[in-house]
Amino acid sequence: MATLDTSNLGADDAPKAPLSFLFYLMGPESCQAVTEYALAARHRVSAELRDGLDRAVNIAARVSGFRSASLAPPAYILPQLCEAIPHSADLAAAVTRVWYERQEELRDIVAAELERSKIALTLPSFPAGEVRVGAATRSVYEALQRCREANPDTDRNQVVFMFQLLTGISDVDLNPEEEGPVIADLLDSTLLALAALPATGSEWDEAIPEFSRSLADLVEQKQEQRKLVGPLRELLDSISGEHADLLAFFQCDTSAWLLADVDPAFSFQRAQEHGESLRGLLAQYAPIHERAPVVVEEMERARQRLQLVPRIIESTGALNGLFSGEERSEAEQGMGTGEYEPDPVCRKEVEAAFDPSGKTDAGGQNELSGPPTLVPACDIEGHLLLRLTCEDLEQENEDLEHENDGLKAQVKELEQKLHESRSQEESLRWAVAYRDNPGETEEVPQVETVGEAVQLAKERYPGQLLFELNADSDADGSLFKWPDQVWNALCWLATEYFTSHLGDHPIPNLDEACRQACGMWYKTSQHETTMTQFRESYTTRVNGRVIWLGEHIGKGNSFDPRRTIRIAFDWDRQLQKVIIGYIGQHQRTAAT
Repeated sequence: MATLDTSNLGADDAPKAPLSFLFYLMGPESCQAVTEYALAARHRVSAELRDGLDRAVNIAARVSGFRSASLAPPAYILPQLCEAIPHSADLAAAVTRVWYERQEELRDIVAAELERSKIALTLPSFPAGEVRVGAATRSVYEALQRCREANPDTDRNQVVFMFQLLTGISDVDLNPEEEGPVIADLLDSTLLALAALPATGSEWDEAIPEFSRSLADLVEQKQEQRKLVGPLRELLDSISGEHADLLAFFQCDTSAWLLADVDPAFSFQRAQEHGESLRGLLAQYAPIHERAPVVVEEMERARQRLQLVPRIIESTGALNGLFSGEERSEAEQGMGTGEYEPDPVCRKEVEAAFDPSGKTDAGGQNELSGPPTLVPACDIEGHLLLRLTCEDLEQENEDLEHENDGLKAQVKELEQKLHESRSQEESLRWAVAYRDNPGETEEVPQVETVGEAVQLAKERYPGQLLFELNADSDADGSLFKWPDQVWNALCWLATEYFTSHLGDHPIPNLDEACRQACGMWYKTSQHETTMTQFRESYTTRVNGRVIWLGEHIGKGNSFDPRRTIRIAFDWDRQLQKVIIGYIGQHQRTAAT
């Protein structure tokens, strides 16, 4: 747990606001939750804190039949306190001190998350009734989200309030992915704070003039950026309109293309460049997307697809990276150079998918080719003459042994293909049954552990799921406290995810579908460097083949095995099955 240092409270010169400012910004629900908790906890704190809260309550509330409002039941005084606290610095400070004192466990949890995220702790100055006010950053939003996921049983409003106190950021609860901060309210509150500032305050000489100049510069900068919004929005709309089918084919979610998410540091110009590149690549790919009517033309189209598909995937990834806030270098994106070389795993998969023959190995040799056939010599009279010397016989014996080894390898390969064909037949037979009876489901028994969920999935979905857990997995020993969510995730993989890869029921947004099915998120953002460095954790083997586990479902982001789990898997085209290769708390990374 992080240790909170209270030795320098209020020691810096950062802008401050009364604690009532936080209650002014938070909604009625959050205000009531914090106040109600403080009233219930006042008898379990020191006499100093309890007396301070009672004095503030008696000033802010009046209850008929009670000499002092602090003696009335909380339900009688709570509405009056919630109405008064956004405007009373004394009441806000008293409520916050009692609440803060009793929330020791939550305080340590939030402080530990901020420490892991390298976000500075900024504690409130209770004697002065003040809190620091700062600007929210993306890292703070992400830290808050991780803390919520790791502590789902803790009241959301009180987690947010603790974040506000420990970061000094008043708008930390306003999610940038949704509506964003209510700017009008923030400006109004700022004007009120400036109006209350004495004319003799030192801020009028330095801080406020500097703020005014910075605001003017910011307005000018935003006006320049707004000039680029129109052309960029027009470009993105044209790509979505002209190539909607191809974008769905490449699983590119255009709903995430929100201009408000583009980092100004990258500028809209960079998004414009990526969009122009993607539109050009899609225009080249569109004529060769469908299968050609004759084999010769189809082979030529396959060759062209092999060149374009990796570049399109890279281009969509670069564009989506801008809107998700992932800063990627020019070299990583391969943009602007005219050259692109996908990673070995991607190249192997693309070549396997678009190779017209399907029989070419890494060395370019046909898999059915064998050693040259020995043709015995004949004399001019047509009689067979054995002209082989001892050396010739030894060479022939070596050739026969080599040919025999080749035939054994072919037999083994054919046996493996037979096994894969039977597996495909089993998967397709299940798919047909699922199409005919999509609504029929068996009664789901109650699962008590993750190991039980895995065993049940093995028994119920042998045609859709193949469990080949690697050595880093720990399904049987998992302490995850919601095994029913793991069961629902495995069911989703065996039904909706499975049929989407058969082409029957495409899923535009896999993450949204996964969250609806099991309450866990779906991602494909495993980093190539991490996967390569910790290969044992991100791969498994099926019939001698290495399977890279590039997709994963998970919940939580803490080191508590009761609240965090990962399920890593991949779709195998040969077997037509979902290969599940890892179930455990965390796959290995440089950080873990």
